[in-house]
Amino acid sequence: MPSLASVRAKDFPDLGQTARFGDAANDRQGYGAAAYGNHLAYVVDQGDPGEVEDGTVAVETFAGSYAKGFADTAKWSGNLDYDGGVPSGTVLLKPPSGSGASGFGYGVCVGKDYVVVSAKWSQQVFVYNYSGLLLRTIEKPSDGSRYEIDNFAESIVLKGNELLIGAPNSTVDGNEDAGMAFRLDLSLPSSIPTPILAPQNDPSIQAGALVGQSLAIAKDHYVIGAPGYVTAVGGKNCITGLLQVFSGAGTSVVFERNLTVDTTKGSYPNADDVSVAGLGRSIAISSDGTTVYAGDPSCDSGPVWSNQTGRVMAFDINAGTETANINVEGGTYIGGEIAVGKAPAGNDVLYVSYQSGDGSTGQVAGYALTSQGAEYRKTLSPYGASEPRFGSLGLLGGSIVPYSFTSEINVDGEIKQVTHQRLLVTGQNFVYQLEDQLPLELEKASDPASGQRVFPGQKISYRLKISNPNPKTSPVATNAVDDLSGVLNYADGSQIDDLSVSPNAAGLPMLDEAAKKLKWSGSVPGKGSVSIGYSIKVKKDEASTYYDSIIKNGFSADRSDDNPATEHGLGKIDVTKVLLNKDGTSLANGAVVGRDQDYSYLITIENVEDTASPETTIVDDMSDVVDDADFDSSKIVIDPPASGRISYDSASHKITWVGVLSSGAKIRIRVPVHTHKSVDASGNDSMKNGLANDRGPDAEQVIDPIAGSSLTKTAYNAQGSEISHIARGKSVHYQITYKNETSATLYNASLADDLSDVLQNTSDPVNLRAVSSDSSHDVAQPTFTSPILHWSDTSGMKPGEVVTIAYDVQVKSDAKSNENLINGATSAQSRDNPEKSVKITVPIHQLPMSGGPLIIMTLLMVVGLMLVIGAIVMKHNRQIA
Repeated sequence: MPSLASVRAKDFPDLGQTARFGDAANDRQGYGAAAYGNHLAYVVDQGDPGEVEDGTVAVETFAGSYAKGFADTAKWSGNLDYDGGVPSGTVLLKPPSGSGASGFGYGVCVGKDYVVVSAKWSQQVFVYNYSGLLLRTIEKPSDGSRYEIDNFAESIVLKGNELLIGAPNSTVDGNEDAGMAFRLDLSLPSSIPTPILAPQNDPSIQAGALVGQSLAIAKDHYVIGAPGYVTAVGGKNCITGLLQVFSGAGTSVVFERNLTVDTTKGSYPNADDVSVAGLGRSIAISSDGTTVYAGDPSCDSGPVWSNQTGRVMAFDINAGTETANINVEGGTYIGGEIAVGKAPAGNDVLYVSYQSGDGSTGQVAGYALTSQGAEYRKTLSPYGASEPRFGSLGLLGGSIVPYSFTSEINVDGEIKQVTHQRLLVTGQNFVYQLEDQLPLELEKASDPASGQRVFPGQKISYRLKISNPNPKTSPVATNAVDDLSGVLNYADGSQIDDLSVSPNAAGLPMLDEAAKKLKWSGSVPGKGSVSIGYSIKVKKDEASTYYDSIIKNGFSADRSDDNPATEHGLGKIDVTKVLLNKDGTSLANGAVVGRDQDYSYLITIENVEDTASPETTIVDDMSDVVDDADFDSSKIVIDPPASGRISYDSASHKITWVGVLSSGAKIRIRVPVHTHKSVDASGNDSMKNGLANDRGPDAEQVIDPIAGSSLTKTAYNAQGSEISHIARGKSVHYQITYKNETSATLYNASLADDLSDVLQNTSDPVNLRAVSSDSSHDVAQPTFTSPILHWSDTSGMKPGEVVTIAYDVQVKSDAKSNENLINGATSAQSRDNPEKSVKITVPIHQLPMSGGPLIIMTLLMVVGLMLVIGAIVMKHNRQIA
């Protein structure tokens, strides 16, 4: 049970029925009732006129507890609705034998030490203690010079040790039924009733005024009601009622003033109507003693009296001015009974009885008396039924008794005092005890349990429970809110699912999406509960900071001090994917890789959390890899081998791993691949893939462009000049450059130079050699197997490294003139196919001088000789000139 150490600051107590007393068959039951602390008293049977020593008053005692962890507010002796049967402990007070009491139980009041019962017809007052021991009998005093006492003890009220007794049918100054009151101090055994009278000739001393029919004691005032007082209104006598106000203490009590109605407002019953009551039918005093509230149940708000609408008027007790006029909309006989109590916030509350139009049903309206005035807060009625005359049995009966009880409870080793507000209300059939209701008890649970870590895609099921520890007769209406502002941000779709409520009749809660709150309003049955269930599915996010968050929410209700909360740290499965070179080194994402190379994808799946994961699914989409590389799904390696289940779908090219990872577990999956040869490569020259992770962020997409190597080929003569022609018998020096154009070391470098079209006119290649641009690289040397020159190196070529492969061939002396030496280099790592063509030429001096060649040569010589002679003649002529 939640702590009762503090009561929420409210201006009106949350009252619910905790007990029901009496027997509907009893005559005039409940015409008087009173309460103090852990005791209450009510009239069981009012003694009949003319009968002697009949009538009964019951004293009930609270036997429950308010200790922390246990509260049984219904455990009152005599409680008809108590679950364990009617608890024992009721004390029944009856008139003492030989007292001649008649009308015993007409009224009852209680204090700290006394239970006081009046006997109207015999005009006696009996004082008991709570054990039922008679302490004293107060008889009607003797008549005075101004008065003849009648109906002494028709009304009684007790405050501390001071007892006020009304005698409303007394004749005063010759006015029959003018009425008066008496006071005495019960702490003084010899005290006798002292009259309280308005001065002689005061207008309140009027025949039929019935002064003393209602009474109230303030701190330093006595207020006495005269509900039969008549005022001339519009030329006819009307019952308006009034209040007499006295001040002082002890023997120094003086009359101050009369408080009456403003006859220009509303209308009033005729003076000859005996079934009505004017102002003063009921009286209550504010806790600070400055305001008097008086019921005026038979006035009419309309201009012509036709209806006992009623009202409650408030007056400043010192200034004598009216300060408020309180009505209950739709009520009749408003103010037949009123009372002032306290709210937990410390302000006063006003309880006003009223009736339905036909008088068949009684109710009590509650008002908070604050700086804003009298503000309506709640209508009180019995649990489960309509009670005739609830709060006001009739013209001269019925009670509303607000009181309180302070208990001490131990809260975590500290003693706390808690004040409990109570209200005793009588009805025609039963007497009802209402009490400020114990706070509702709230629970919140989740699966997984609060404090555990949850992973994306995982469902969190919540259960909210509202329990009412109050008696079955005390349902509690409440507004409950589950704050989802710390939940919906982490919910997949920002929605809740599996919404349920038990019992179904309680009504489903509503999700306020804007406020991110789950709201439920309804009534929780006494000793019962309402349960609400819902779930969310945790969403995943690609931002790493998302997983530093906590899913947290609190459950609260306006009728509870509890605020249970659940929280779940977000967990994630980390996945990474990296491409490894043949030597096992990692290649950076975006690294350019070579063709015809062996690589491996290394997939790492790791649970770094303190909680085991639910079943996790990791999907590697290889569809953008298989068009550029080969892999064999049977060669996939898992470490540790028994971890999870792995499968490959050849249609979608997806590798799927499913498994559960304990806290700290790490799984490594190696997927060997081999990039296509250049002649087979038909893809996008890039391997792209990532990992889809249902329990955490997806792995970053791994993108590795494929570039390979570049090849060039040149031919040189013996002098080192690049050539396109060569003569017989001369040597041709070939150079092939193989450059690693990737950003990764190549562990499979090779080329082939096809000399088929060269060797027909040359010798086999000699001086085969390979030199790397990296002096530290001991590169492999080329080999020749006719007609192909081969070079292959697996020791690893670094990015940008160039290997030059060279060899020489000699043109045969009988090589065919104008033949071309044609050869080309190829490599599985390159798309290049450089081809070199060198033409064989024959020098002129090697040509035979006969036939056409000889004639041509002769003509050329003759022409040359003539050109020389001409040049000499021209020079001679210039000199002569």
